[in-house]
Amino acid sequence: MKQFYLTISAGLLCILCACQQQPEKMITLETLLDEMVSVEELARYPDPYYTCHQESSYDRRSVSPNDPHWFANDDGFGIIRTDTVNGRIENVMFDETGAGVITRIWITTIDKRGNWRFYFDGSDEPGWIIPAYDLMQIGIPGLGVGMLQAHTSYESGGKGGNTLFLPIPYAKGCKITFEDEPGVRPTPKYYGINFRKYPDNTPIETFSAEVLKRAEKKIALTDKILQEPPAIREDLRLTEQKTILASGSLQIDLPEGEKAIYEIVLKVTPDESWKFEQQMRELILCGEFDGKQTIWVPVSDFSGGGMGAPMMKSWYLSSDGKGKITSRWLMPYSKTGNIRLQNLSDSPVDVRIDVKVSALPWTDRSLYFHSSWRQERGLYIHNRPDEFEKTMTGTSQPFTEKDSIKATYSPCLTTLPAGMAKVMKKYG
Repeated sequence: MKQFYLTISAGLLCILCACQQQPEKMITLETLLDEMVSVEELARYPDPYYTCHQESSYDRRSVSPNDPHWFANDDGFGIIRTDTVNGRIENVMFDETGAGVITRIWITTIDKRGNWRFYFDGSDEPGWIIPAYDLMQIGIPGLGVGMLQAHTSYESGGKGGNTLFLPIPYAKGCKITFEDEPGVRPTPKYYGINFRKYPDNTPIETFSAEVLKRAEKKIALTDKILQEPPAIREDLRLTEQKTILASGSLQIDLPEGEKAIYEIVLKVTPDESWKFEQQMRELILCGEFDGKQTIWVPVSDFSGGGMGAPMMKSWYLSSDGKGKITSRWLMPYSKTGNIRLQNLSDSPVDVRIDVKVSALPWTDRSLYFHSSWRQERGLYIHNRPDEFEKTMTGTSQPFTEKDSIKATYSPCLTTLPAGMAKVMKKYG
C-alpha cells in the first residue's frame, strides 16, 4: 500500500513539474495585432501582466509647484537628453530598458526635416529609420487609417502631425531619437509615446524588418477590421421600445448565466427637436452586473461625443448625431445583469433599445465594464498666472472673480438646467 501511494505522489510531482516548466507564450507583433481587434481580450485582466506609461515632450523645467518654473510650457523642446552618435547630434525622446511594447505615438511639428531612429535591445545600430519627423513616411506596407492617421492640419513636407497605433514590441529595451537636419534651425517637436512595461524576462519578439515582412498580411487585415468592425456575436437579442415619461425608466433584464452584452443600439427621439441636446444629457444609461451597479452615465456622454451626442465614429462607439448610438463595448457577467434607461428630464422621450447578448465563460481574468460621469462647475481660468502661482504657494491673498476669466467651454460649466440640477442633487 505504501508503494502505491509513493507511485501516485511521484506521478503528481512529475505532472506539476511539467506544468511549471511549460514556457510562457511569446508576445509577437501578430499576437498584439490580434489583441487590438479582440473585444473579449479587452475585458480580461492582462496575462502576462503589464503597466501603462507615457513619455512626452513636456517642459523638463516643470518639476514642482514650489519651483519657479512650475508653469514652464516650452513642451515642444522637452527631451530626455542629447546623444552624440558617430558625429550626429541625436535628441533622445524615449529610452526604456526591459521588456515592453510601444502602443501609440502621437507627434506634430512645423518642420519635418530630419531623421527618426529606433534602437532596439541595446544595439548601437538603428533597427528602423524614418526619414522625417513624419510617421506617414514610416514605410510599412499594409498600414492604413486604421493604425496610421494624419491629423487634420497635416501637410506633407510642411506643418502638422500624425498618430501611429501599430504595436512596436521589444524584448530588452528601446531608444528613440530624432536628429534635426544639419544646418536647419531646430523647431518644436511635440510628441507623446504610450507604452507597456512587462516583468523582466517576459518573452517578447523584438520589432524588426523581418517581423514586419512576416506580418504584412496580418497588418493589412487588422487595419481593415479597425476601420470596419465585424458583425457582432448574437445568441439573443432583447428589444424594448417605449415612451419614457418624465422621471420614468425602462429596464431590460438580461438572461442568467455566464454571458456578455456584445452590442447596445439606442435610438432616442425627443418630444421636440429643440430639446434634443438637453434630453440626451438628461437620459441616463445605467447598468448592473452580478448585483453591482457599474454604469451610470448620461447617454450623450456615453456616446463618446459629449453634450448633444454629436456624430462620431470609433472602434467601440458610433453616433449619427441624430439620436442613434451604437456601443460595441463588451459587458461580461457571471450570473445576472440588467440595463436601464432613466429619464431625469421634465419631458417624455421616445426610446428604442436593442441589446445583443452571447455566452461568454467567466474566468479569474474576467472584468466588469464600468462607465461613470461627473461634472465640474464654476471653474476659473486665471488671467494672471504669476498671482495664481503666489496664491498656490501661500505668498499672496486668494484672487477674486474680477481677476479671473470664467470658463465657458460648455453651457453646463456656467449654467445648470433644471434636469441636471436633479442629477447633481441626487447623485452629487
